[in-house]
Amino acid sequence: NRDMYVSIGEELEQCENLMILYQYRFRNFEYDFTIPSALYSYGLPKNTLQPLLENYFVHGLDQTREDNYIELNGEIIETEGKSFIQLILSDNGQSIKPEELEVLKKKLKKFDFNEKQANGFALSNVNSRLCIVFGENYGIFPDIGDDGIGFKITIIIPLVSPIELNENSGK
Repeated sequence: NRDMYVSIGEELEQCENLMILYQYRFRNFEYDFTIPSALYSYGLPKNTLQPLLENYFVHGLDQTREDNYIELNGEIIETEGKSFIQLILSDNGQSIKPEELEVLKKKLKKFDFNEKQANGFALSNVNSRLCIVFGENYGIFPDIGDDGIGFKITIIIPLVSPIELNENSGK
């Protein structure tokens, strides 16, 4: 598929394939994707979720544990009379320190394509693409995982089809 935008369903298929490959390499983790099929037809930039999942294997997976876990959940949320897609990627891996989280949040708010990135390139890249495509109110929002364990990324995007995104990208 040469389109710049894909459906959430297509993106999930690619992510499922990625997780199967990682299960061959790392046998000490479980994963779960809980995305309602009603979200499958909505669009997002290609390779939005893959780098975020890969980040877990670089920064979150603990080789000494047998109970590593990563999950992706999705739902439609309503705020101020508008509907959005919320995807939450969370894990029980290594947590980010609160001071590092604040630096990351600031970095994501003012990403500059011309500035060299020392770390966090995957998060910055994904966030920048989402903001460019959908606007500044959309993107990724990192946090410490629930109960202070692991890492959590909330992705907020509008309800738009990949066909609309591909048509609008030519303008």
